[in-house]
Amino acid sequence: MEILEAARHGNKLRTGHLAGNRFALRVAGVPEDALPVVRERLERVSQTGVPHYFGAQRFGRGGQNLALAARWLLDGARPPRKPFHRKLQVSTLQSAMFNALLADRLRDGLFDAALDGDLMQKEESGGMFVSHDPADDARVKAFEISPTGPMFGAKMRWPEGEALAREEATLEAWGLSREALGQFKKVGAGTGRPYRVRVDEPSLAADADGLHLSFGLPSGAYATVVLRELLHADPT
Repeated sequence: MEILEAARHGNKLRTGHLAGNRFALRVAGVPEDALPVVRERLERVSQTGVPHYFGAQRFGRGGQNLALAARWLLDGARPPRKPFHRKLQVSTLQSAMFNALLADRLRDGLFDAALDGDLMQKEESGGMFVSHDPADDARVKAFEISPTGPMFGAKMRWPEGEALAREEATLEAWGLSREALGQFKKVGAGTGRPYRVRVDEPSLAADADGLHLSFGLPSGAYATVVLRELLHADPT
């Protein structure tokens, strides 16, 4: 990647200020006959969304940030001295557990389906509510609402029913509990994150240089995850 130009803005970019990003990517080394397949996948994800995974870059080179977080939060090692590093490591562990829950939903065919007790997010307003209505499944399919997963923390809103059971099972599998989350509430209060994300205004073309992709994503979503869905390969 080559950065052609950079300039400073007069105001600092703070958390929550960024609405989204627009990506224009060239992918080299893709066979010419792959274009129809990639186009079909792009049309599908523009309707269903893509899994809202955290990309590998979230976890540091070789997963080192996750390893450091596990030593502190799971194995009882001394925490980092700097608050920034403590917050980073908590965020890394939260992200890994979110990814694990999302992978479980994909495995069980629940990516674009409503589960009893899901904490849903309204696509238009961002409002949250707990779902117990079977009719919500059709609203998920229509992309009116999306199920959310946890960025685990002591102050987050919890789901109910089967969705809650899944989250508590994941906590237990990682050696944590709801009560244990209080130990890092100052640097990781917790929140919800949709399990899927829209791909806005996608476009695809091909020439001798490869595939040319363009799409928009909201803040917090990873273009590398979209590429993985389209190419069925981990981009590096």
